[in-house]
Amino acid sequence: MVTNDIPSSDTFTGLSRKVIEYSECFKLIVEKIKQKKLTDADWVMMEKLVDVEHFRRVGQFLTNTVETSTWAQ
Repeated sequence: MVTNDIPSSDTFTGLSRKVIEYSECFKLIVEKIKQKKLTDADWVMMEKLVDVEHFRRVGQFLTNTVETSTWAQ
């Protein structure tokens, strides 16, 4: 049996802690979206870990054209 247990972020420091905190937040968001539509309030924990003012996601997602999106989008 394969597990996806994430160790608690409390046991880490520095950048490692931020990575684990991000994973914890993402896991909670995935669990919530299975139960209900997400609201802006559901993203607050994640936004504490992300530079939302400068965030840009760049890549080819749905077409062959490069797409850019901001955090708000």
